Amino acid sequence: MDYFLMRKNECIGNLFFAENGNLISSSKKYINKELGPLMYRKEPNWLDQWWRDRSVPIGQGKVLEMLKAKGLIGPKEYLVNNLGLSLTDYYWVKPVNSSLKWEDVNLYDNDFKENLLVKLDDESGYRMDGSFTSFTPNSTLQGQLEKSWQIRKG
Repeated sequence: MDYFLMRKNECIGNLFFAENGNLISSSKKYINKELGPLMYRKEPNWLDQWWRDRSVPIGQGKVLEMLKAKGLIGPKEYLVNNLGLSLTDYYWVKPVNSSLKWEDVNLYDNDFKENLLVKLDDESGYRMDGSFTSFTPNSTLQGQLEKSWQIRKG
């Protein structure tokens, strides 16, 4: 699966993912490395490390149960389905063949599917045919404690 790593609408580089969401490789020539996540970009394998750290830990709360219910292999596949979106920064992954823009998908301005703790059967995520319902910020929650983002009163 071929994606662009984006910071809002600015392209940083090209990423290639396996079906399970693992980062296989990235383009050798970064388009705009200086826009990459600051704490990682000085490392030689910074993209791989950043992607690994970005996904929700499998041992957190009901994550494993949710993944099984959705037929997903692991947290990185869940992360790819949600375009790597987070409420803590402006990074995301854009399918190369899509015309999506930051304004279409960002979690600050668009409603998102919420609470993987309560509702395990949400239909959030990107589909390879280009369709999506909405996304969730819960694919990037860190730590082992059960938690989720919620929208309250708009």
